[in-house]
Formats: sequence, structure tokens, C-alpha cells
Amino acid sequence: MKRTKRNPAARAYFRAFYDGNRLNFGLTALLTLLGIPVTLSVSWLLGELLDAASARSMEQLVRAVKIFVPIALFYVALDLGTHWVKSRFLCRAMVQYKALAFRRLSEKSISAFSRENTGRYLSILTNDTGTIETNYLESSFRILDNAVLFLGCIGMMLWYSPMLAVIVVAFSVLPIAVAVLTDSACILLAEGMALDEDARLRGEQQDVTVLKTPLPVYEAARAAAKALGLP
Repeated sequence: MKRTKRNPAARAYFRAFYDGNRLNFGLTALLTLLGIPVTLSVSWLLGELLDAASARSMEQLVRAVKIFVPIALFYVALDLGTHWVKSRFLCRAMVQYKALAFRRLSEKSISAFSRENTGRYLSILTNDTGTIETNYLESSFRILDNAVLFLGCIGMMLWYSPMLAVIVVAFSVLPIAVAVLTDSACILLAEGMALDEDARLRGEQQDVTVLKTPLPVYEAARAAAKALGLP
């Protein structure tokens, strides 16, 4: 199978994001990963607080609060640091991207602008910048965060109850598997939630059925199961 080569011009723009900016990228990724244990710790602490409240144990409650305070302070400091470093990375990346794009435009002759669609050039320096920053650069960190957080959640579930973890994962994967096998998809919005315009249009393009109900999530799931004849 022949390997597809990346366009040299695309490689230049890709390098523009990271030239002299790898330290900021690495620090942002590191701080993002450091925030995951904090998020999991907060989830564990919430469970401890619920156990303490149900058992009416003041000693357990005080112990959980003592653990929560330093974690909360660390999380605030970590969030501020992540925001500062990520802002530096995004700012430098976009400045270098725009500088390269403007330099490439300056190299073109006047006759080239008469032959080509100038709207594309305007888009490169306006609309495309927001898309690149949000859907590519920022999404890189969100994907990393969600992927590692998912693995961490699975690990916590296995630590608490392996059997319950297997059941939850199976019931989560089952609807996706059924949708893939039957080549159909459906989204059920509970508690009066609504899709934004972009999500609605994508759903229509991909032939996804969207159902809405004011019922709570649990009651909506039971009603859907009853309508489908599931036990």
C-alpha cells in the first residue's frame, strides 16, 4: 500500500505551530496530565463524603474535609498554571501561523490574485484561525485529557468492583455496537435538553434520529427500554 505523503506546504504550517514552542506545548500537556489524578481524587472524596453522611460519622467527614482542602488548593494553582502556559502556546502558535501565511501571500505576484479565489486568502487569516485554534490545537489537549481520564476512571471502577466495571462498560458499548451493526443511530435527550444548531445539522446530515423528553434520565431510559420491548 502506497503511503500518502504530506503536502510540503502543510508541513511548513504544521512546523510553524511548534517552532520554538515545544516547551510550552510539553508543559501544557504535562499540567493537563497532572490534573487527571486531582479529578479522580475529587471523585473519590465525593464518595467518602457520601459514605460519611450516610454513616453519620463526624470523624470520617472531618478526615475527608482535611484531605479535600489541600487538593482543592492544588487544583486551583494547577488550573491557573495550565491556563497561563496554554495561552502562551496558543498565542505563539497562531502568531507564527499568521506570519507564515502572510509571508506566503506576499510572495505571490499580483497576477496570481486575479486568477485565484481571493476569498480563500481572507479565510486563511480570519475564519480558519479560529477553527485551527479551537478544533486542532486546543482539541489536542482535550483528547489527551479525555483519553487518560477515561483510562483512570476504568481503573478506579476496577479497583472498587471489577464485576460492576465490566457490567457498566458492557452496557455502554452495547448501544454503540447495535447502532453500528444495524447502521442506525438515535440520541435521546432527557430533562428538556436541546441540541445546538450545529449539532442538529450534523445529525440530519448523518441520519441520526434525535428524541427529546422532559423526563429525568433514569425515567427516560426506562421509557425507551419499555418502548423497545427490552426487559
